[in-house]
Amino acid sequence: EALGMDIVEMSIIDTDRMGGGSTFAKVQGAVNSSIYDFDMCSTSLFNLAALGKSLYLEDLMGLEYLHELEEPWWHKYFTNEVKIMGSVYFASGDISYYNTNATAAILFNKELFSQYDIEDPYQVVRDKKWTLDKLATWQKTVSIDEDNNGTINHLDKATISSSYDMIWAQFFSCGGRIVSKDENNNPILSIYSERNDSVIEKIQDIMHNDNYIVYADELGAYATTSVGALVYDMFMSGRSMMHIGSVATIDKIKDTPYDFGILPYPMFDETQEDYYSFLNPWVGNAISIPWGMDDETLEMISIVMESMGAEGKNELTPQFYEVALKRQNARDDESQEMLDIISATVGCDFGQLSNLAGYPSMLHQLINSEKGSFFSKYEALKNKAEGELKAIIDAYSK
Repeated sequence: EALGMDIVEMSIIDTDRMGGGSTFAKVQGAVNSSIYDFDMCSTSLFNLAALGKSLYLEDLMGLEYLHELEEPWWHKYFTNEVKIMGSVYFASGDISYYNTNATAAILFNKELFSQYDIEDPYQVVRDKKWTLDKLATWQKTVSIDEDNNGTINHLDKATISSSYDMIWAQFFSCGGRIVSKDENNNPILSIYSERNDSVIEKIQDIMHNDNYIVYADELGAYATTSVGALVYDMFMSGRSMMHIGSVATIDKIKDTPYDFGILPYPMFDETQEDYYSFLNPWVGNAISIPWGMDDETLEMISIVMESMGAEGKNELTPQFYEVALKRQNARDDESQEMLDIISATVGCDFGQLSNLAGYPSMLHQLINSEKGSFFSKYEALKNKAEGELKAIIDAYSK
């Protein structure tokens, strides 16, 4: 209304979110033909990374009215993670408020924590003692084979219900990155280091322990609708003490008959400075502008984009985050405090978004791989990764 603009949404249903499919083709076709029937696009982060590398998106840092994405309605941490060679091709913030749902978080059953005399988790977080070692200790709490079939599954009781994507979020939360930046802010391959090797070993210790953890990915034989629904029901029914997933889980289980709380993912150890919160690139999105439009059109789009970001912060986010998420679904003040901690450092590894050399899939493979195999799997993909990273740097340098 302020700008005298009508906003029209064009939706594309697309199951290929990894840099292909109809969404990618829609943006590619517009740029190649210079025929634009849309001004902005919001796709999966995987698709956006592929579009940026292909030079199908506008560098947002060069648009005057976006003010280098420095205004408070843009997520600074996210921007720094995806900035390559000084360019940013997609931005996240209050304009893309759904990303709050796509951000990693842990839910815990307060009654089971009390029943098993688990210490106050909120104070553990505040004291910066919420680490992988602490999670490993808490994990060895609940394991009851209620159907007596010799296997712990969704019909039994366990400490943790989750999915394989937990390893992506947990690696990120411990400071692990497939791609980091050097002193000149240029991207470098960083997935393997002595520290990251220790991170992976500790994550494997937790995720290999199937007496205490149940994965949606392994429940295909039981599912009539979705495997995700089985682990959500497991947590709702009080059969898992913690559900390690995302903020979106809150809405799916908000009607549980018991009290639950919210936590960030744990840090690697107590020397880590901050909690880091992973934005899942499959369901997370960001805002971008197709490349090639004239200066006058770009000025108009950037003004609208900045205005929508500001209104998102002033109107949308308070309603979604403060009212719907905090006041209605989160059942205590401490959970609201935890959500603020979670939202403070939302980001996503650029190497993850780029699906660099298949390293994201390799991380999934480590869930069922022997400890000590991380280095060999890293080495097997290293040359391919360095070649792909060079191609990305070359593309961003143009």
